[in-house]
Amino acid sequence: MIGTLGSVTIFVTDQERSVDFYTKKLGFELRRDQKFGPIRWVEVAPTGSATTIVLFPPAQPGLPEPHPRRQPHAAARRSPCPHR
Repeated sequence: MIGTLGSVTIFVTDQERSVDFYTKKLGFELRRDQKFGPIRWVEVAPTGSATTIVLFPPAQPGLPEPHPRRQPHAAARRSPCPHR
C-alpha cells in the first residue's frame, strides 16, 4: 500500500528559471539545491507539504541523454501492510 507520495520529477529546460517560477510566483519553498555528483539536484514544495517536486534538466553533462519520450515520474513511500 502506498502511504505517501515522496517526490515528483518534472524535466525542465532551465533550472534557474524554474526555481524562480516555483518559489517567487507560486510561493513554494526551496527544499534542496545541491550538487549530486555531476548533477544539480533541486527540490521545491508547497509550504508544509510532504511531497516535493524535483526540477531536473533533461540532459546533464557526463550523463547519457534520456529517452526522447521519457515522462516525469513519481516516487512513493510504502506503508507497512496491515494485513501481514
